[in-house]
Amino acid sequence: MCVIAFSPKGTDIPDEAKLKKMWDKNPDGAGIMMELPGNVNSYVKGLMTWQGFKDKLTELNGAYKLKDLNVAFHFRIGTAGKNDGPTTHPFRLNNSYKKLRQLNYFGTEPLVMHNGVIPKFGGKLDKNSSDTQDFVALIMSNLWGKVDDETLKQTITSLVSSSRLIIFNQGKVALIGNWEEKEGVKYSNTLWNTTSYYGSTYNSSIYTGRSTLSYPAISTYHKSKPNIYGMYTDEAPAPYSNVNWIEYTTKEKMDTILNGRYVKHKVEGTNDYVYKPSWMKTEKQEELNKKQVYYVDKDNQLMIYNEDGLEDYLEMQADLMALDDDIIEFADQDQMLEELDMMEFNPDKGTYKELETGKEYYIDITNQALYTENGLSKTYGKNWRKARKELELTQSMSADWNNPTEEDFKALEELCLEEKQWQTKLA
Repeated sequence: MCVIAFSPKGTDIPDEAKLKKMWDKNPDGAGIMMELPGNVNSYVKGLMTWQGFKDKLTELNGAYKLKDLNVAFHFRIGTAGKNDGPTTHPFRLNNSYKKLRQLNYFGTEPLVMHNGVIPKFGGKLDKNSSDTQDFVALIMSNLWGKVDDETLKQTITSLVSSSRLIIFNQGKVALIGNWEEKEGVKYSNTLWNTTSYYGSTYNSSIYTGRSTLSYPAISTYHKSKPNIYGMYTDEAPAPYSNVNWIEYTTKEKMDTILNGRYVKHKVEGTNDYVYKPSWMKTEKQEELNKKQVYYVDKDNQLMIYNEDGLEDYLEMQADLMALDDDIIEFADQDQMLEELDMMEFNPDKGTYKELETGKEYYIDITNQALYTENGLSKTYGKNWRKARKELELTQSMSADWNNPTEEDFKALEELCLEEKQWQTKLA
């Protein structure tokens, strides 16, 4: 996945605290790319320790006034290719594997950094080459100079739609993909600045001992986005929102959120209690608003569900027991990549093979999850092959294949056509 921070001329580079956060989340090496006076591009990479990175940055700050330059930092998590200095970013826009592994550069060739995963690339130039090195050598270097800048950007975006790239070229800076700006600095993502919240384990006997499973053992805070089972975390139930169950990360957080709008009621004749909306006063209103009555799970005091949610929840538990290891969901990017590091990547299918069991998983970066074919079938029903194809091509899930639209089918067809055209050109 990685992260890039781009500081344009006239902008202060990220402070040490931010750089350290980016390093901690992406610790497989770093590189620094600069545009020097006279439209000269320069970089140093292969900085494999935090101290090494800090020392080099101090050295560069002494030699140049970095605020007056275009400067980009890349912090890597290796998903394909060797985890060594020469595989860190940036790269010269060149088709020579030897030049792509060069640790220092000073000259006029364009330089490129990449954040993302490029399916089916990696291991083509060399058994140790990364997906970015393959893509730069086989695709980008062949397009460069043959099409105008805008066509190049559009073509690359269509091929690697979930990626972000930055290119330094003769005084020009090209940003490809979706970037986020904070205090003038542009970031390829802000996952390095997020916090994961950890909840308690519920009925852990149904699992296989994986500490990485996030439901319900670990929950990541998503303000408005459910995980693959439709469960929200740390949310206040909104009227008529069709949110049937919610798991909170701490008892204090649940009480704080619910007590603002809901009233705790003891269920007569039991030790159970429910939360009812404070506006629910009469029996008639209560009948009309049954979905707004949330029961507290007796075994997991951090979970609430309404009548529909209880049925869905029990059904989901049965599915989880049947699925076993066919779906693995992660709390954050680091945990997912730690698991992938122990697997063998198959560039032809874009899958990761678990060496112990031989199971092959499709990676879903959007939901930070891994699926076997059986897991996809259980999750997406009759459209599971469509979901598999999208993950095979992009390693991300842009469509809801439980309820796909005509636009979703059309977008997948276009992806397949582009893949076929590029395979033909490469052949």
